[in-house]
Amino acid sequence: MIDRHFPGPATRYPVPFRGLPLLLLLALFLLPGLVGHDPWKAEDATHLGIVWRLLQGDGGLVLQLGRDAWPDAMPLYYWTAALAAKAFAWLLPWFDGARLATALYAALTLGFLALASRELHGRDESASAPLLLAGCIGLLVHSHEAQPAIAFLAAQAATLAGLTLLRRHPWSGALVFGGGALTAFLAAGLAALPGLLLPLVLLPWLAPRKTLVVPLLLLSLALSAIGPLLWSVLLTPAQAGVWWNGELAQLRSLEASWRNALVLLNMLPWYAWPALPLALWTLWARRREWLTATPAPALLLPLAAFLASFLTVVSTVDAKSVAALPLLPPLALLGAGGIKTLRRGATNLFDWFGMMTFTVAAALIWLGWSAMVFGLPPKIARNFVKLAPGFEGSFALFPVLFALALSAAWFWLIFSSPRSPYRGLTHWTAGVTLLWGLVAALWFPWVDYGKSYRPVVAGLTQALPAKHGCVAVRGELSPALKASLDIFGDLRPLPLASSEGKRCDWMLALVPVKSSGTAGTGWERVWEGARPGDKTERLRLYQRRAG
Repeated sequence: MIDRHFPGPATRYPVPFRGLPLLLLLALFLLPGLVGHDPWKAEDATHLGIVWRLLQGDGGLVLQLGRDAWPDAMPLYYWTAALAAKAFAWLLPWFDGARLATALYAALTLGFLALASRELHGRDESASAPLLLAGCIGLLVHSHEAQPAIAFLAAQAATLAGLTLLRRHPWSGALVFGGGALTAFLAAGLAALPGLLLPLVLLPWLAPRKTLVVPLLLLSLALSAIGPLLWSVLLTPAQAGVWWNGELAQLRSLEASWRNALVLLNMLPWYAWPALPLALWTLWARRREWLTATPAPALLLPLAAFLASFLTVVSTVDAKSVAALPLLPPLALLGAGGIKTLRRGATNLFDWFGMMTFTVAAALIWLGWSAMVFGLPPKIARNFVKLAPGFEGSFALFPVLFALALSAAWFWLIFSSPRSPYRGLTHWTAGVTLLWGLVAALWFPWVDYGKSYRPVVAGLTQALPAKHGCVAVRGELSPALKASLDIFGDLRPLPLASSEGKRCDWMLALVPVKSSGTAGTGWERVWEGARPGDKTERLRLYQRRAG
């Protein structure tokens, strides 16, 4: 029988990359951009600030950012990042070493997802789900920053793999599921577990024999319960009370959940591209299976996991980019089952769209690099300077050689890949890898210049005398700024309203850029600074007037 979509045997759909080439592609996706830059404003600096406290001997079960406890954060990612920072201290700055924890958990996510894809869709399709997940736009930035949510993704992928193993290896599958749930708790806390446990309702369809349903359910739930029980024992009563209150505080009202759901539904078309359209196509192409008594696990499991994750996200956190990450692995697993059923026209259109999009985008990145380094074209160069005043680009040989090699590999790939239903997917993921690699190699000095607080904190510490004593802060600093003050300046300001803060002779205030206000009587401004191009906030330092 000949496949009506592509020439060749109907039972085999060759993927352009297998084995070592596939591992190389995924490594090129994961590793560039993790090292070679400072902790950046927002998520990256915040989480690295917590790791920094661990490296200084503060925290442990209850983590710390600056002087403040960070009770909502679970420790798994931070412990791993601190160990990685120490392990690679001989080679990398501590924050670069710490980010390698993200690469570890992202690799585990892709590996477990490949196992789940193999069990659901067959050995020949094992690479499709990890390729699809790596190609999702929403994963790109978060998988290259210090991000504990990636540790949860690894645990989620392990639970999915465990559920898919139940049919052939029921006890091993239950152990993998339980281990994944335990890891998920250590990565994201109690509120994340419902999205992983709800798919257990499919055990009657996944277990090889009906008599195993109850034992497998009990084993899976028992392993999943180990984490919360041990955590309650390890924490002191006061710490446990704060932790439980924090977990319960994550629950959202019905109105807030509806708002979250609308935000996520508006976000998913671009955030989950191309997994979402492929998942929807899978459901449509196999719609007749829903009329049978037992739809295939390849449909039931990913769909149930997505719905469970969606309900958990909208009811426990505020909808934002990082919160939507748990929606991607189930969509990738569901979409992977529909790639081989795409019509040739749709496959070619997807392939053409990806090749054209990434080729043009790569050319624009090279053009931007030329503007930053050589000032050509001048108009684009002026725009870069306007966004990061004072930045001066310079030519660096190794990054340019790496970018040239990536560009050459891209053109080799799009001209040499064999025709296959998976050609468009492979080109898309390779294109995402190309773009991120080019940005990391050519644009990161400019990005680092604008997103790092290092120059701001350096100016602040120079304005302070060597024995300045304590520093108070008026108002609330952002977590990223609080972390950066600690990392770059060994500054952990005290709240001005506290009894200790009232005795400080130095005060920090975060103010709008155009603010001309003063700190009130008794204070004299001695310094102010901001990140280059920052149009929203400035940091000001005041000294108490003598007398």
